[in-house]
Amino acid sequence: FANKGLVPATLVKPLNYLSQVFDAVTKRLIEVLDQHSVFQQEPSLPSLIELAGLPWHEEYFDMLDIVSYFNMTSGFRPPQNGQTTEEVNCIPHYDRGLLSISILSTNEGLQLKNMPNNEWIDGPLEPNIGVIWLGEAASRITQNRLKPGIHRVVYPQESKPRLTLLYELCTIEQLKKISADKKDELMANGTVTFKNLPGSAPITVSPGETKLGFLKRIEMSHGLST
Repeated sequence: FANKGLVPATLVKPLNYLSQVFDAVTKRLIEVLDQHSVFQQEPSLPSLIELAGLPWHEEYFDMLDIVSYFNMTSGFRPPQNGQTTEEVNCIPHYDRGLLSISILSTNEGLQLKNMPNNEWIDGPLEPNIGVIWLGEAASRITQNRLKPGIHRVVYPQESKPRLTLLYELCTIEQLKKISADKKDELMANGTVTFKNLPGSAPITVSPGETKLGFLKRIEMSHGLST
């Protein structure tokens, strides 16, 4: 649901409604993909829900992100590695859920990794075209037969803001990690390596840092959204 402390009060109900609409659409999409045996050899929706750990019967099913990139940096030149926000808006990564849908993009920036050719492909800008990429859960339940979609957001040629809508089909485990119940839980000392950030160096935990605080710091420093 929309966080009442982060969005204007007038937008809470519309955003919750929009999220519920995409919940319903995504559930139907998963049913169709299951019927065509995309994730399993034989169609079985209950089996898919259990294997992927989907919150199928929860009131709110997934996570809707509305992200605004101010794009104060322009004149994009392809970075060598793109592991900092000085080089790219959002570093290369793949999502943790079953799949994600990029619904809207008002300016250039989204790039998808063509793994066989090791090259980046620009995402479409047409208003009637969306992009779907798979996440870590899809790779896990298919023993890596289906690969997670690595993507990033680069700076545009011209300094224009970019608004994007993303919808991620999360797992129960994902939602638990960002639950308000975890807000005061402390991180263990040491470093953390994120598998879904290819090429990223281990990140040191700050003294007394909570799990939610740590995740928020990583998101801000790497241009990631929650």
